[in-house]
Amino acid sequence: MFSGYAYQKIMTDQNGQPVDYEYLEINDIYAKLIGLHRDKIIGKRVSEVLPGLLEESFDWVSFFGKVALEGGSDSTIQFFKPFNRWYQVNAYSPSKGYFVEVFNDVTEIKMKELELQQKNEELGGLYEEVSASEEELRQQNEQLTQLYEEITASEEELRQQNDHVSGLYEELAASEEELSMQNQLLSKSNDIIREKEQIYRLISEASDDGIWYWELQKGKREVSVNWYSDIGISLDEFSDMNKWYELLHPDDVEEARAEFDQYLAGKSERYESTYRIRTVDGDYKWIVSRGKALFNDQGEPYIMAGAHIDITYRKIREEKIYTLAYYDSLTGLPNRAHLLEKINECLCAEHKRVAIIFMDVDNFKQINDSLGFTIGDTMLKIIGHRLENTVKGTDFIARLSGDEFAAILYDVQDDEEVLDRTRCIKSCFDEPVMIDNNSHQLGVSIGIAVYPDDGVDPKELIKNADTAMFKVKNMGKNSISFFTQEMKEEFLRRINIEKQLKRALKHQEFKLLYQPQFEMKTGKIRGFEALLRWFNPSLGFVSPVVFIPIAEETGIINDIGEWVLREACSQYKQWQEQYHFNGIISVNISPTQLKKQDFYHLVLKILEETGIPPGCLELEITENLFIDALDSTKELLNELIAIGVKISLDDFGTGYSSLSYLKSLPIDTLKIDKSFIQNTSVKGVEQEITSSVIELVRKIGLETIAEGVEDPQQIDFLYHALCDNVQGFLTGRPKPADEVAYIIKKGKVDFEQYMHRDDF
Repeated sequence: MFSGYAYQKIMTDQNGQPVDYEYLEINDIYAKLIGLHRDKIIGKRVSEVLPGLLEESFDWVSFFGKVALEGGSDSTIQFFKPFNRWYQVNAYSPSKGYFVEVFNDVTEIKMKELELQQKNEELGGLYEEVSASEEELRQQNEQLTQLYEEITASEEELRQQNDHVSGLYEELAASEEELSMQNQLLSKSNDIIREKEQIYRLISEASDDGIWYWELQKGKREVSVNWYSDIGISLDEFSDMNKWYELLHPDDVEEARAEFDQYLAGKSERYESTYRIRTVDGDYKWIVSRGKALFNDQGEPYIMAGAHIDITYRKIREEKIYTLAYYDSLTGLPNRAHLLEKINECLCAEHKRVAIIFMDVDNFKQINDSLGFTIGDTMLKIIGHRLENTVKGTDFIARLSGDEFAAILYDVQDDEEVLDRTRCIKSCFDEPVMIDNNSHQLGVSIGIAVYPDDGVDPKELIKNADTAMFKVKNMGKNSISFFTQEMKEEFLRRINIEKQLKRALKHQEFKLLYQPQFEMKTGKIRGFEALLRWFNPSLGFVSPVVFIPIAEETGIINDIGEWVLREACSQYKQWQEQYHFNGIISVNISPTQLKKQDFYHLVLKILEETGIPPGCLELEITENLFIDALDSTKELLNELIAIGVKISLDDFGTGYSSLSYLKSLPIDTLKIDKSFIQNTSVKGVEQEITSSVIELVRKIGLETIAEGVEDPQQIDFLYHALCDNVQGFLTGRPKPADEVAYIIKKGKVDFEQYMHRDDF
């Protein structure tokens, strides 16, 4: 993803409050977004360029004003109405009153986020709907229970009345008038029973549930016919409990029997059981069965009533919720949450050895950028399908996010078995992916952590597998690596270095050493190379070879590089004022620094601040900078050369070392690497190669400097090979500024003391 960039100055009112800001520099992406040529933007205020922006609900002037006036940095994600897009905007202040704005288009990510938010709202609605349904069912069940108790009481009342009527018949001869009264009472009781039965039928027909009534001792059962017919359950199966159990899903029968028997045995206060039941069409419905029974004096149940509730719809919703929570929507594979849960299950089950495999598709971002997200998503689906088929029935596979996958290999015996099974998984990536008749070759970096050797906690195991995977990335990609304790120590050391590095500038832990360079013809001092050194209280001396790559990866190199350039130029100015020094000060520049849009202006600013002539400054760059971005780099360097700054190509011989492209590069000086020089003390092919390089470079018109000169024989050889300048321990080690003053005063070195051989 390419970023829009702008360097701006905040404008304030008489009270020091931000009211506008002015464009000082922008990149092409920013100009393209605005829709104006950069000449129409630079030097203008935002109120002139984007008047509609000040009408946005978000106060951009206050946001950037706070960063510029208070220092530090800030970040926000906002919707830009003028462009109808979402952007992530990052701002930081390089100096008070100024700020840098970098933005990325995050519209696709934001739209996915909004889509996910909508899904979450739908899930919340489902939960509320299910909860309301359960509450309604509970209330209906309570009404049903109350009705059955009333019916039971009426039956008991009827039984007593019938007994009484029987006694009256025995006494019929005694009182016919009394018999007539009893007949009237009996008729009234029958009316009550008929009324109760009508109420029961009314409730059964009105309820959305299946109502059932069972006289256990007589074996008589009654049900609400319409409900069972509607959902497709045959009423013939109600005549016998064994037939009813035959309708249940085989996986549910045992638990359903146990729950029913436990209630009738008095081991639970209420009967409730959930199971699947087969309909006449052969499909299964999810049913909740609830009920209560009446017990006689002997504790035996004689009447039981309850309801069957169809919860199939709710179960479907719960399954959807589970799928959203535990499965990846693109590939259908389990997701990170599911993976962590499975690892937890493994550890709780005390598997002897389990391997966690962490996979990251190599260079997948380039695929998305060049071919589009549609092709990228299709590739991920194909890979996911391959992985699922490969581990099916044996192990567990998951997609974590983006181009990251993971696997659990159960019950592995040794590392050899882990490696064999991992290679089988890797083959899913090795086979080309065909999309629209086009073949795409993928690579994958795989890290392995084994339980319990490499961790006993799920997150620790994943982190260690991830660490091993990144080791593969750093070693060339498309391979497999086991996690080792050394990796962990290296990782922790790197984290500690990065942590200390972030505050090293503030704590003034950096210092510059200066190594002299001398002209071979005259022995006069050409200049000094500024070399960065870091001394940390807890880490001690940290080699640039160690901390510079970390600084470049984290972006800290930009702040460090600016400090180095300013410090070296300031020191040069002191030498100039104290000793009238007019040589060269040479400063190493990271490729990361040159990729910043404001680097040219930074150099101008420092030259202006320190007051040194541009011709006294030499910037050292490396070959790989041209390989990465030849055209843009040449344009920037030509701009610097145009104002008088010298450009030196450092470490020539360690990269591509192509002499053919040197003529087209905007450089003034070529520094021949120590690897060329170290074997020139004796006659041989190294002398011939180095002599040829020097001769060709001289013909191109470039100045040469030999680095790493450490013995007199090398000086003698370089002198006769017509090398322009030398630098190395023999003529001067890197030292602090106050310790090289004598070299400036002396002004030269005597090379004749090193030239004792005449066989060149």
